[in-house]
Amino acid sequence: AGAKFSSAILPPEMIERIEKDQVPGFLKYWEGEHGEDLVTRMTPKIYMDQGIVKSQYVVKSFRTGLDGKPVKEGLSYELKRAS
Repeated sequence: AGAKFSSAILPPEMIERIEKDQVPGFLKYWEGEHGEDLVTRMTPKIYMDQGIVKSQYVVKSFRTGLDGKPVKEGLSYELKRAS
């Protein structure tokens, strides 16, 4: 369900375009998570054209609470099952 992912190819439904105004909230959601690998994976990927940021993309993923359930509050997208 997007909790873990590797360098394998992800299905399209696991990629989300986020708008410029959604980036701060997305970064805040992941604030406090540690590990260089996790930070690299969670950082929005920027698509630029002629030096202008056209869009930003993220992998639809989530944190889990102490109860093991997804923490949905603060996400700008709906969680989906990967195919």
